[in-house]
Amino acid sequence: MKFITFSLVFLTIIFYSCCKCDCDPQVYQKKLVLQPDSIEGEDATIGNRLDVVNDNFGNSIWLRNSAWTGYNVGSVEQDYRSLLKFTGIDKINLNSKVDSAVITLYSSRDFPFSSGMEGSNASELHLIKEDWEENLVTWNSQPAYSLNFSVIINRNNNFDSISVDVTDLVQELIAYPDEYFGFLIKQIDEDPYSCMIFCSSDFDDASKHPKLEVYYQE
Repeated sequence: MKFITFSLVFLTIIFYSCCKCDCDPQVYQKKLVLQPDSIEGEDATIGNRLDVVNDNFGNSIWLRNSAWTGYNVGSVEQDYRSLLKFTGIDKINLNSKVDSAVITLYSSRDFPFSSGMEGSNASELHLIKEDWEENLVTWNSQPAYSLNFSVIINRNNNFDSISVDVTDLVQELIAYPDEYFGFLIKQIDEDPYSCMIFCSSDFDDASKHPKLEVYYQE
């Protein structure tokens, strides 16, 4: 009788454990939300207009991603790209499994040189392969970026938030912190006239700073 009772208790424990795992697979999932301010945020715009190729725009309140012209300053090309890092992503363990990761970018109606969201402005977001500094990076010193790890930002001419699934990119960034250094955003076709304008971490409204949300398991 004692043996039968012990066996039943043992089987009950095993059954309960199995049911708990099957019914609650996300029990160990963690969440990290990063939306840095102007002090911790690292983002910058770079441009290839002739008079700004060596200029730094690390303190701009906008992240400019456009293909334009600058005939008024003698520059046929006037392409702009944006770079951003999320300080704090290193809190996630190197061996963690990323279940999902989303970057949210917020558009701005206040950009003075265009309406802000124009043309066939489909863009792409790449992992950056070389380190860079917010207050030093320029078009002529821009870091290399990966062609293997990128995602598409679909055309959007509305002034709303844009969410980009970057799960695979964040998994690589976490697993190889010495090989990848944030993200670069550029127009897919850098031909006039198209643009996307987003708020940077220096924007006055903190709720519109770039945001990264990561769900992961250690």
